[in-house]
Amino acid sequence: MNPEAQAYLEEILKKNPAELTEEECAFLRARVSYLKPAQKEEYEDVLKVKNQTSDKETVKKHGKPQATN
Repeated sequence: MNPEAQAYLEEILKKNPAELTEEECAFLRARVSYLKPAQKEEYEDVLKVKNQTSDKETVKKHGKPQATN
């Protein structure tokens, strides 16, 4: 993960899961593989996929690596 994305992820993980924006939730879901088991448990409601398309659009908007189809 690039340093910019790592810093953004760390900022998100400092927040209460209930306070995350949809954009932050999408970013977190796209990077679930970087989370520790305790973080996955803490953010489990956020990590439930609501709309994969919006997650991909959020990733594109931030210029982060995109999932390939």
